[in-house]
Amino acid sequence: MRGSYKGVAARILQENPLAFYVHCYAHILNLCIVDACSKQTQIRNSMGILKELHNFFTASSKRTFLFKENLKNKDFFGGNKSLKSLSDTRWSCRVEACNTVLQNFDEIIDTLQKISETDPKNGSQAEALLNNIESFQFIFCLLLIQRVLESTDMLSKALQSKSLIFLTVKELVNTTKEYLHEFRSEDFFEKLWIYVNDICEAKSFTSPKLPRSRKVSSKIGGGSFSMSQDVKSFYRTEIAFPVIDAALNTIDEKFKENELDIFQALKDVTCSDPSKIIKNASIQKVSETYDLDVDKIKGEIQIFQKMYKKYIDSLPEISTEVTELRKRCNFLIEKELCDIFPYLTKLVQILLVIPVSTASCERSFSCLRSLKSYLRNSMCQERLSALAVLKIESNIDINFTKVIEQFAKNKNRRLSFY
Repeated sequence: MRGSYKGVAARILQENPLAFYVHCYAHILNLCIVDACSKQTQIRNSMGILKELHNFFTASSKRTFLFKENLKNKDFFGGNKSLKSLSDTRWSCRVEACNTVLQNFDEIIDTLQKISETDPKNGSQAEALLNNIESFQFIFCLLLIQRVLESTDMLSKALQSKSLIFLTVKELVNTTKEYLHEFRSEDFFEKLWIYVNDICEAKSFTSPKLPRSRKVSSKIGGGSFSMSQDVKSFYRTEIAFPVIDAALNTIDEKFKENELDIFQALKDVTCSDPSKIIKNASIQKVSETYDLDVDKIKGEIQIFQKMYKKYIDSLPEISTEVTELRKRCNFLIEKELCDIFPYLTKLVQILLVIPVSTASCERSFSCLRSLKSYLRNSMCQERLSALAVLKIESNIDINFTKVIEQFAKNKNRRLSFY
């Protein structure tokens, strides 16, 4: 997609140099979560155990039946009844996988115990999984990563919205980062540590331990490397805080990818405080990119800022760039000033249509799988396209009377079903 020479982005830029490439923000967030789960050894191993649990139960209908039998007597209040798989391309799968195991933890243990006692072929694998999940480290890592994943849940859902604009993304990301920063505190770690300890003591699970000491190579002196910190400090400094830092660092690093100079210039020109002077560099950048007259843009901005300042004096205080842009759009529409300020109106429109996410487009692609099934494999392209349009635009009301009348007027009423 983003190849520099023969990728889709490069080919589109050859046709239109103003079609700037923007990496889907929903995919960027997914990459951040995947990186945060893979950079720390204990978290990576815990996510691997989740994957093995799902594979172990779904590989056999008999094991799946035993698991569902244990769930019959349990009351569900919107929870999941089946284990979820992990996915590197779908962020929500990791959240669902963690929540499902935590909701059905006792039933998973009971099922694994029955399999280990009665199944001579797969009992050893069930026993190994049982030993891994009945440990302080697994529960601690699972609850920790669940907190991190749920803290970005609102951001993930917002990034899949059709009405999301470029400026809103920045506010949502900053809010999510502030929420994650709250987890990197002694208070959060202390509550999590006590909670996991209580669970392990109630269920007689293994207590937290330091990793075994590493041996130093004889080439550099030999001996063993022992840790000077206690178990609690190890979990704080080597597991909890590094995972949160990794999530924050990857969000900072990957979300900066779409912060192009032209987008910053557009934001300065269209959303600046009316009491401040707009930077000449931003105006110059916008005029050069979109081939606009610099003097005319400056003239429009000066007149518009004076008119707009009088307009907002009677309104509540402006708090964010998003509310600022919304009020400017309302001002242009209410006062019918779009024709008077054509350049400024055009720049506002460009800022509003900067792509944010490809989630809605990918949902349209996904509908093809339900339309062109194995039973409809010989469907012609014209019919497939027509059905795809009906599926994608299903929210549009159809006047069936008008459709029937148009069909009746058509001389050739024969439909092609192949």
